Parts: sequence; C-alpha cells; structure tokens
Amino acid sequence: MIGLPLLTAALVSAAVASGPAHAPAVARGADLRIVPAPRSLTLGDGAFALRGDLTIATSGDRDDVFAAGLLKDEIESASAARVRLAQGASGDIVLGRDASLADAGDEGYRIEVKPGAIRITARTAAGVFYGVQTLRQMVHADGIPAATIADRPALRWRGLQDDVSRGPVPTLETLDRRVRIAAEYKINLYALYFETAFAYRSQPLIAPLGGAITPAELEALTAYAAKYHVAVMAEQQSLGHLQKLLAWERYKPLAETDGSGTLSPANAGTYAMLDSMYREIAPATSAPFVHVGGDEPADLGMGQSRATVQSAGLAPTYFKHIRRLHDLLAPLGKRTMVWGDVAIKNPELIPRLGKDFVVATWEYLAHDTYAPWITPFANAKVEFLVCPGVNNWNRLFPNLDQAIPDIRVFTREGQQTGAIGQLDCSWADNGDALFGLVWYPALYGAAAAWQDGDCDPERFARAFDWAFFRNPGDEAAQAVRRMNAAHALISQARPSDATLEVFWLNPARSNLDRQLTAMLDPVGVPLRAGEEEAFELIARARQRSTRNADVLDTYAFAARRLHAIGERAIAGKRLRELYGQALAAQDVKERSNQVVALVGQILDVLAQCRQTSAELKTEHERLWLADNRPYWLANISAEYEQDLNVWVNKSDELRAYGLMFRNGRRLPPAEQVGLGP
Repeated sequence: MIGLPLLTAALVSAAVASGPAHAPAVARGADLRIVPAPRSLTLGDGAFALRGDLTIATSGDRDDVFAAGLLKDEIESASAARVRLAQGASGDIVLGRDASLADAGDEGYRIEVKPGAIRITARTAAGVFYGVQTLRQMVHADGIPAATIADRPALRWRGLQDDVSRGPVPTLETLDRRVRIAAEYKINLYALYFETAFAYRSQPLIAPLGGAITPAELEALTAYAAKYHVAVMAEQQSLGHLQKLLAWERYKPLAETDGSGTLSPANAGTYAMLDSMYREIAPATSAPFVHVGGDEPADLGMGQSRATVQSAGLAPTYFKHIRRLHDLLAPLGKRTMVWGDVAIKNPELIPRLGKDFVVATWEYLAHDTYAPWITPFANAKVEFLVCPGVNNWNRLFPNLDQAIPDIRVFTREGQQTGAIGQLDCSWADNGDALFGLVWYPALYGAAAAWQDGDCDPERFARAFDWAFFRNPGDEAAQAVRRMNAAHALISQARPSDATLEVFWLNPARSNLDRQLTAMLDPVGVPLRAGEEEAFELIARARQRSTRNADVLDTYAFAARRLHAIGERAIAGKRLRELYGQALAAQDVKERSNQVVALVGQILDVLAQCRQTSAELKTEHERLWLADNRPYWLANISAEYEQDLNVWVNKSDELRAYGLMFRNGRRLPPAEQVGLGP
C-alpha cells in the first residue's frame, strides 16, 4: 500500500473548506476552488462585478462563440447580470486568440481578471474553451475575483473510460451529459468500452435486444463531443472477454476452445469479422486511436492456436494477432491501442511494438511505485497511456483508499516518464453500477492528468463541492469520506470491502449467509452510524447545490445500501438472540405469552429488513432509468425480488411456528429454523 495518508484521513482536514453562511458572495483568492488547479495563479485586488448588462466579445469563430455561450449561461445562472454575446475585440469579457503564446501549447490559456475587464487568451479554440471552464468555476453571485492565470496541461490525452457492455447502457442524452461534464474538467478523451454493446450492421447478431448503442447514436455523440473538444474513442474487445459474442452458433467456430470467450487467431474468420466491425465503428469516432483490448486472453494457445503457440511461442502468436489488427485499422486512419498486461508478462514483445502501437498500461491497486507498469514501455520508447482505475467495480461505492493513491502516483509517474496520456478506468462488472458514483475519482483523475506533478487529494477534496455542485460548503466531500470509510470498516471484520457480495448476504436465507453476516456483528453499529451521517450531509449538500443534484441522489442511495449491510448484521444477531430467548421461555408455562411476544419481535425485525430491501429496489430502478436504457435492469430487479422473497418466506415460516406454539406445539431447534448460533 502506498505510503500516503488514506483519503479518509485526508478529507478530515478538508472539512474547513467553506466559510460561514454570511461570507461575501465573491470568493477571496485563497478560497478559489478550481478543478483542475491552474498551473499559475496570481491574485489581484478587488473583483469584476457581475451586475447590469455585460458583453462577451469573440472574433466570431464558431468554437469561441460556443464557449462564450457556456460562460454566458454560467454568469446568468449565478448572478443578476444580463449577458450579450458580440463579435469584435472589445467588451467587458473578451475571448481572443494569440498565436504568440508559445508557452501555452495547443491547449493552454491565459486569464486576466481585473475589476474593469476580463480577457481570456489562447492560441487555439481548445485553449479558449479550457480558459472558459476555469473562469466558470470562479463565478460567484456578485463577481469574479481579480487574478491572473497561466495554465496548460501536463498530459496530451486525459481520458475517462465508460464501460457500457456489462449492464447499464446509457441513453444518448446521458452520454452527451457525461461528455459535457467531463469537458468542464478538461478531459479530452471519452472511451466507450464495447464487448457486444454496439449494434453493428454487418454483424447483427452481436448486439442484445435493447442493449446496444447504434451507429447513428455513436456518430451523434462524436459530433456533440467535438463541440466540447472531446475525442470519442471506441474500445472494441478483439481477443478475449467475448463470451456473449461467442455463445452464438454463428460465431462458435471462432472461439479458441469450446465455450471460450477468446477469439482464435488461428481462424481466418476472426479477422474477416473484426474487419467488418472496424470498418463500421472506426469512422464513427473522432479519436486517433481505436482500442482493440487484448487483455487477459486466458486460454490463448489451448485450442485452435495450440500448434502455433507450441511452435512459435505465446508472445509471437499474440503479437501476430495485434499486428493483423493494426493492419486492419491503418487504412481507416486509426492507430492501434492495446492493453499492456500481456506485454508486461512477455517483455520480449515490447521492442516489437515500436511506433505502430499505443499501449494502455493498467493497474488498479495502490502501490508505492508503478515502475513495473511504466518502465518497460518508457525504456523501449513505446508510446503509452497510464490507466489507473476508479475502483467502483463490484462495489456499492468506489474504494477511494485504493483509487485515489492509484490515480495519484500512477499519473504522476506517467508524467515523469513520458506518458502521452492517462485513461481513468471505470468498469461495470456485475451490471449493478450507477455512473454517478464515479464522478469524485473521475474528477480527481482529470485533475491529476492536467496538473503538473503531484495532485494533492486534500486540495482536491476542498475544491470538489464547489467545482462539481456549486456548493459553497463541503458537505458532499464529507459524505464521500464517510461512505468510503465503510470499506475499511468491513475489511476489519472480513476479507472484503463493501462489495455487492456483502450487500446481498441475507441472514434469513441460509446457515452460510448467517455465518458470513455474523462476521460483521462488530461493525454493524459504526457502519450504520457513519452512513446516517453521510445521508444527513448529502441532504444538506442538496439544499445548497445548484447543479448536478441528481448525483447526490446516487450518493444517498449508496449510503442507504451501505447502511443496509449494517442493518442486516444487527438484524442477524437480533434474530438469533430473540429466537434463543423464545426457545428458553417455551419450557416455562408461565412465560408462554412471552414466547408469542418474542416471535412477534422477530417478525418485526424481518418486516423492517424487507421494507428496506423494497425501498432500495424502487430507488435503484428509478436511478437506473434516469440514465440508462431498461436493458439489464430486470436482472438487478430480480436480485431484489429474490432478496424480498427470503424475508417474506422466513416471516411466513416464523408466523407458522408461532401459530403452532399457540396450539401446543414446541418451537423447532434454532438450527432447523436457520437461526442458530
């Protein structure tokens, strides 16, 4: 584990970020909360007032006019000022181009805020756009603090990966919004991870019903993203992780082994199929790369390609495969990006990658250094992106004690060793994921990729509420800290953090579930207490936030689910205790009424747990449908229904035992009822 303070500790010191409710509306320079933090910021005296009629002037360039419109909307939503857009070189706020700003690079900018005027200057439209994003975060009700900012990115590519293949498939409106939000924090690469979630015209069997993005939607997203200076990249798995595709009779002959999820490089049909897919998806995207996957081909060489691997070796066989993918993509004007894990395990492969490939080298756990994942490519002068992870997969809330150090150190070391970019990875394993929970580590990743050198988690935590919610307080960051603390609490009691597996444990289902839930007895109360604090903080943040309030709904839902783990641990213990008391009381004739009362208390505990599960089911479905197509939701709802049935069935069973007792029968042993010690 990296030798840095855990995020839970870091956020404690961040709790003083905001001033009292009666503080001036114009932020003092020291209180500026900007994500990413600018490379250079010098404070001035006074502020640019936001009142009356104001003019934002541009040269008339379409891109700059678009950026000016975003600034206009920001000012008018935050203040009483009325803003007019104009063409020319004079105005209260001027967005201008200056080709002499050599130090700014292609995406850098300068901002000068004086009491009487504001000027944003850049060499390019992207630079103007990013200057506007920074200025938007400086807008307060009465004005913008005087300052001079000179800024430029540390990394050329600053990416966010969105897994749309294993559960939630967002609507086009949702995809547009994710691009829009990402661009506010200077993310310029949005990667859609596809296994079978793109509706290929040439391969119509691949896409599940209702569970795929269409070619028209991808083209529309790409055009929309271009306005925000975001390149859309397709990640189409082209070797492993294709179990769904290879389950079709049509494609089974392409599998490495029977039942495999790996395409066989020994079958010419593999390349005919991939060629048809690339010809559709590559032109619909704007990034200079197509990511072909290639990670974790567990059974490569075990079936159709066995003879080739035995003769030539695994690494040469793998390289020949990705080389053929490169040859398919090159005529389409795309460079080939590939995951780096196979090359790291077979270092003799790395020099052969040369300039033809870009490697996405990934590692998702916290370490003191990421040299094993960086140095082999840097030494070979192979272009690479560092790929940390938000650690959301299979979890009720991202594990930020892993994600934040991973993003921080991996990205920092990538900058130091010549990485061309960073791709911050989210995954939707188990299909349960709500993307709203990803924004905290995603924005931290954006900051780490843009800012030069180290990205201080404490500074980011202080800035988060304002930058994302326009909340002058810090309640959301505090809630994040409390929700994240659930991982450490749970791991004290069992070898796991706050995973979905832990959430679905039901002490009324089986002896195994009961025993596993009992491990959480020591942390049930502190877990519930922490999540209740989180829920209250979220409620306060909602009252003060003026944007992205629906993300707070996903936070509240996550806090409720984490709270439910504690509730189940306490309920399991209480059920055992109450039934044990009932067994003891049934042997004393004078205590028969007490037995009936104890059974009634057991039914009350079961009813409360059932009610919690029903409420969570309803809210999960609502949040899901707010962002995603209905596809896959039935699978999630079925898990809740199964859970509800456990509570109902156990209630019916205990109610029957109570009735039998009143008719003169003894209660069965605790082990028979599933309520043993």
